[in-house]
Amino acid sequence: MRRGFLSLIAIVISLLIFTILFIVVFNRLKIAQVPTSQSGKDPRVETQETIDKVIEQQNQEKIEFEKDQESDQKLLGVQTGKNYTALVYDLGSSTVVTDTAGDSDCANDCFTKPLASYVKEQGGKGGMNGTYFCPPDYGWCAGKKNSFDFPVWNNRQKKWIQAEKLFWNGRGMMVFRPGSAQFFANSAAVGAPSDITGGIVNYPSLLSGGNLLVNDGNLAANLKTKGTRSGIGFGKGKLFLVVARRSSVIDLAGIFISLGATDALNLDGGGSAALYEGRYKAGPGRSLPNAIIVK
Repeated sequence: MRRGFLSLIAIVISLLIFTILFIVVFNRLKIAQVPTSQSGKDPRVETQETIDKVIEQQNQEKIEFEKDQESDQKLLGVQTGKNYTALVYDLGSSTVVTDTAGDSDCANDCFTKPLASYVKEQGGKGGMNGTYFCPPDYGWCAGKKNSFDFPVWNNRQKKWIQAEKLFWNGRGMMVFRPGSAQFFANSAAVGAPSDITGGIVNYPSLLSGGNLLVNDGNLAANLKTKGTRSGIGFGKGKLFLVVARRSSVIDLAGIFISLGATDALNLDGGGSAALYEGRYKAGPGRSLPNAIIVK
């Protein structure tokens, strides 16, 4: 009888072990599942394919730059180089806000407005374009016109637009509070900060803590092509908004280093790039679904 009792206990323990193993394996498989879009593709893959097309077409586009003016050659103001224009601000006395034309997520026919409108409506000093988006003049953007798949903080609504994409890997995040900025080379590890005035996610990350993050080995071919690029960075108490012409992403990173930036993020480019401070210093470019404003 004792032997039968021990056998019963052994069977119960075996069943418990089997049940635990089944639950663990099931949960791992469940976590590994990736949601698919209507096309049946991983939405992250589909998004990257769209962004790659945008970048390739942008590499063929040019924008107007304001001619150099002697009055603009000052340390805090507009700085120009051989192939770039930069708005340079004292970070400690500035407040950076980000805004979106629409107040909710949008997949097609999204609201846009000119960069100058963003700056004026926010009472800003200057500003620049924001994330990559799908322009309406690109034929293959039909069905997703002016949509963007990068999270942007809407400071009027105090919320992230495209918040569910905050945890996608391979993207950088820059957030702002009055008089300060923070950069995270991988936005997926940050979460969703809400005690901010501005926040924007894009790719690729250019500089972090003084370290160069881009090189020929880790960039797609379309980012190594010369074209119109833009980005935002900070370092040594200054904020830098840059639009560069005839530049690769690596060239853009080099411009930020030459300005004194320690942290920088690549933004949209081509015909969507724009800089504004009282008037357009670069652009105006396209009407934009999101933008960065300096107050």
